[in-house]
Amino acid sequence: MRLRWEDEELSRTTTELHTGQIRREVDPRLNREVEILGFPSGFSEDYVLIRTVGVKSKKGRLARRDRFNGKRGGYELVSYE
Repeated sequence: MRLRWEDEELSRTTTELHTGQIRREVDPRLNREVEILGFPSGFSEDYVLIRTVGVKSKKGRLARRDRFNGKRGGYELVSYE
């Protein structure tokens, strides 16, 4: 089943985060995708552990949860593995 345009837009901007999701930087000046690795314990719930797709480093870094909103300066959903 193909998603309609409205459904696709809704899925790209959803703030529901899951491990394994691939998200793309919304800023048109950047061409970067990140994968959500998990939600670190010992930190506030406001943070997500991510890594840049295509980079050989297995080290993750933290990103604020509010950046995954689909707006400029944030990340939009690309795929869910």
